[in-house]
Amino acid sequence: MRLRDIQNRINENINNLIVGKKSITKDNQNLKIDGLSQFKISFIKIEDIKIFEKDIKELRETEAIFLTNESSISLPTNEANTFVARLNSFKIKLTTFGEGISSIIPIQSENSISIKLPKINDLKELVDTSMKLDTIFNQLLVNDYETSEAKLQNFDTGSEWYEILFTSATGLWLFTKVIHAVILLQREYIKNKDMQENVRLESITNHAYETILSQMQELAKQEINNIKDEQAEEILSKVGTTKKENNDYFNRVKHVIDETSKLIDKGMVFFPSSTATQEVKDTLPDFTKDLENMLPELKKLKNEQ
Repeated sequence: MRLRDIQNRINENINNLIVGKKSITKDNQNLKIDGLSQFKISFIKIEDIKIFEKDIKELRETEAIFLTNESSISLPTNEANTFVARLNSFKIKLTTFGEGISSIIPIQSENSISIKLPKINDLKELVDTSMKLDTIFNQLLVNDYETSEAKLQNFDTGSEWYEILFTSATGLWLFTKVIHAVILLQREYIKNKDMQENVRLESITNHAYETILSQMQELAKQEINNIKDEQAEEILSKVGTTKKENNDYFNRVKHVIDETSKLIDKGMVFFPSSTATQEVKDTLPDFTKDLENMLPELKKLKNEQ
């Protein structure tokens, strides 16, 4: 998990890491601990970050709190006081840690994008992946119509996330559109493979099967090329040109789509800034979902008409 995600998880849950401690009438041996339902939901989310594991373990030593399904529980006075003291200490550590993260990572810009690198096995692979990204950005952004750059804003070494800042909103949109085009093409490829598999399962002669399959493969290839051309043309239109006016840039954009597809195949994923515009969020595929559901619904319906 990248530092920014840890920071967000802490901010979203720390205010709920609180329980009530009350005396019990005519019972000097026990205290009532309440507010457990919301506390445990947020505690589990913080626990999932896997930081301050010693503190987590100590809090879980008060097993009764985590075993009960009730929102309150009675505990021996010493045990209740120990738990609340540990919880308060834990919250102080989380707050300090969150503030520390804020001091070392920049504020997210709406023109930034987060990139999770695929699994990297050695330094050479890291350099190679970085160079491919740099080439993609240069091929896409360096043109006669839009002056934009992609700059490294932050690199989270703990989880291998790049945060790339684009110097213009158009530059960011161009790249998110490339990613959108890749997923659209990959989904089309899977659809065609499924259709070919259905043909294979039909009871037909080998000769007829080979003929039909060859025809389907050729049609699929043409359809994918047509979609790629359409997507590239849409990208060119954003900067105010066309394939006819600038065939070189048209081919560069298609090359960028192909190279980005290779990186996604290796496991690279992309997420928008938390402050991204709605246009970017509507264009960038949702990498938390499977391929069939990654494209925003309006875009998906439009492309399937």
